[in-house]
Amino acid sequence: MRSASNAEIKCIRSFLFADNLCKAYRLQNVNYSMDMSCMEHELEEKGRKSMEDAERKLLQECNAGAKMAVKSIDQVCEHASDGKLLDLLSAYKDKHKEIEKETTELLEGDGQKTKEPGVMASAFAKTSTGVKLMMQEDSSQIAKIMMDGCNMGIQAISEKINAYPSASEKSKKIARKLIQIEEDFMEEMKAFC
Repeated sequence: MRSASNAEIKCIRSFLFADNLCKAYRLQNVNYSMDMSCMEHELEEKGRKSMEDAERKLLQECNAGAKMAVKSIDQVCEHASDGKLLDLLSAYKDKHKEIEKETTELLEGDGQKTKEPGVMASAFAKTSTGVKLMMQEDSSQIAKIMMDGCNMGIQAISEKINAYPSASEKSKKIARKLIQIEEDFMEEMKAFC
């Protein structure tokens, strides 16, 4: 019987620990099946880590998207005078804050950080919104700006759902909920165009 190498011993220990020592008898006979079991365990761990990474990234993107929407809504509210429009903007701001809160709780509960919207994207959005409102400050212009933002949000989150197929169903459900909020918001903005 040949002696096991350090790498094989380390792999065996990892395997035994992960499987609660239920296969301890294999220590006596290091063979191909043990190597394969250890490799399967490592692949399983990598798959689990990949899923966790995908879930974290998707939640972070939803969190950043919701924050971006809240900032944009705040910016246009300063220029809105129509009571119905202001009520609608306030209602959708609250819906985006709910998504932000939910994703923040999930991320922080798992020891992860939230994600801020990109600096360049935020600066561009703020500047372009400001310029558009200087040129035409009315409900129609505000609605168009919000619809553009909704469309970008829908595209961005849809891309992330497709980019992270191994994300948990819970995180995908939140992402789909955010997309639905954006779609509903865009539809309601059409009444002001």
